[in-house]
Amino acid sequence: METRARKLGKKSLPPELWCIILSHLTPQEASQAASVSHEFATISGAAAEKACERLFPQHRHRVVKLLRQGTLGVQKVISLINQHENEAVAHPDVQKANQVQKLVLPEHRQIAVEWLIEVAWDWQLESTVVYRGAQYLDHYLANVPVQALSKFQMLAISTLRTALKHSSKLAERERAKLPYKIWAEVTDGACTEAEVRSTCTKLERLLHQKHRDHPNAKQRLRYLWYRLYEAGVVRQEHVYVYMLASFLLHLSILDSSLSSVTPTLLATAALSLSLEVFRFSPWPAVLQEHCLYLQEDLQEPQDMLRKTQVRLRLFWMSTGDLRACFYLLWCHCIPKGCSALMHKRLLSNRS
Repeated sequence: METRARKLGKKSLPPELWCIILSHLTPQEASQAASVSHEFATISGAAAEKACERLFPQHRHRVVKLLRQGTLGVQKVISLINQHENEAVAHPDVQKANQVQKLVLPEHRQIAVEWLIEVAWDWQLESTVVYRGAQYLDHYLANVPVQALSKFQMLAISTLRTALKHSSKLAERERAKLPYKIWAEVTDGACTEAEVRSTCTKLERLLHQKHRDHPNAKQRLRYLWYRLYEAGVVRQEHVYVYMLASFLLHLSILDSSLSSVTPTLLATAALSLSLEVFRFSPWPAVLQEHCLYLQEDLQEPQDMLRKTQVRLRLFWMSTGDLRACFYLLWCHCIPKGCSALMHKRLLSNRS
């Protein structure tokens, strides 16, 4: 494809022909062609609009609006479409999970993910591992009926081990190599070593490469936060904005309905909401440049985030565990590399 893209990029063609060429390329092909040709990357807005209309009719409204704003070129817009489409394809189908599962309810999933957060905290695992584990759990629930609730904890710990195995960090991959016996012991006798091994094997067969490469909301939040920092929208002392957005995302993985929202949309919604809470512009230009969404697209997931934090607060109050749960989640949101003084201040405000 690279050779094909370079050949396209070297040709000097009229906008009408560029329109036809663009509309017959996949987003990945168009991105590659644009990256090797200045002429391709700076194609006229009118030709790009027509091409994107033909190639991505479902994104017509968003793409036309972004191109007419003039802040993004056709290369960036096509790259964002490519990212958007890949996320949509690889994301867990939560609605299907609700249809497949006869015993497992959203409440059971919430309890399992809460427990995974506790395990990750006790083992001092990187917080994105829990997000990846929750994604794998949702993929499993969308494809394989759970036959007994007594084995749901076994499934949960198996997804955490599989998430560690697919981590980009060597230390976490090494942790996944611990004997299956140890993973079974974490469940306090809820399953055997053989059952954990069998479930992990099922997960490996179920997960394709697109699922393993699929980003999670925490990773997307970090990416967007760094872009804001590089652009000077936020500074180091504004880490509390990131903290609140991260906290909202941690709450979101407990809610199956929010798990259906793709990572970039969820991360963008949480960060925009946090910026608004602390009186920053909720929709800065740099944020718009790194996602395909419009501001009105954020309204629904933001409303869901608000409702989720209220629902969980009431739930934990009813169980008498409000402070412990919020403290655990809040600690998980503190970014690594945070100074000792900042760490102390953040913990002192945990309530």
